[in-house]
Amino acid sequence: MPYFTPAELYDHAERFGEPLVLVEDGLDLEVYRRSAVSRALGVARDEVLALTRRTFYGRQLTREATGRLFEVEEEEEEGHPALAIGRVARVLREEDVALSDGRDGRPLWIRMHRSVFDVTDLKCVSEPKLTELLRSVPGGDPSRNLRDQGYSLAEIRKSLVIWRIGILAAAAGPGAVADRHSVRTFTPKMLRGHEFREVGMYVAIDGRVYDITSYVDLHPGGLQVLVENAGRDVTALFDQYHRENRDLIVSRLQELYVGNLVEQRQQYQDDELEGTANRDLVRPHEIMIDRSVYSVQGKTHHTRQSGLVIQVAGAGD
Repeated sequence: MPYFTPAELYDHAERFGEPLVLVEDGLDLEVYRRSAVSRALGVARDEVLALTRRTFYGRQLTREATGRLFEVEEEEEEGHPALAIGRVARVLREEDVALSDGRDGRPLWIRMHRSVFDVTDLKCVSEPKLTELLRSVPGGDPSRNLRDQGYSLAEIRKSLVIWRIGILAAAAGPGAVADRHSVRTFTPKMLRGHEFREVGMYVAIDGRVYDITSYVDLHPGGLQVLVENAGRDVTALFDQYHRENRDLIVSRLQELYVGNLVEQRQQYQDDELEGTANRDLVRPHEIMIDRSVYSVQGKTHHTRQSGLVIQVAGAGD
């Protein structure tokens, strides 16, 4: 049974055209279509919501309703297709993963690039060595061992997707503030270089650039919309979906802030730069990167250094 991240749950709900309902089954959170729960419990689809409670992962069936659902499933004839379509990939801490080391009856989990995999029963029949390498760091990350033996980590992660049972929580906790010493200036072209997970997925909103690599799997609005728009200025798209709670979401994004986006005004050719001082080409509140001139007017950011706050702002500020 596949495991879905919170973002993937949203995408599947959109694809099915109906909400999904989560059901606690021992250690797992199983995923059901609302229509299936409605039929099983004999209630109208609109009434299912009243039988759920809001959780971090989505709407979860209450304990009483869950008991009724399991009773119905047990009464179903043998061979009847299961109602659950998958399970939730939970957000796990490194210390949680480390406990699952395969000893004393515990499962054997590993973590790779923020994904957590259960390799307890995994056997690579054609490559026994690969099985050994994957299990070489119980409860930890075997990436280095795999890389040293010439394996592609990206290909390994793809092949392990059916064994994924969770995603690793970001190292920085809620409210963490980005290190202002690492704040960078991004041109649109530089931003476009950050559209994939492997190089870091960045987006710009209101001229500020955010690293959403660790956030995409948790996005309540789905995974696909972020994948399709990474490496771009998404201000217009952001405003389209977050009009009512815009300020709140922007404030929470600040822990992902990595730099500022600048707009290109003009690009010069090499012969235009010969014998010309940069100060003759760059206006106040502009900067030159390579042969292009970018405007920083109207953009404000703060850089902390040695206790001082240095402000870069437009002329009207």
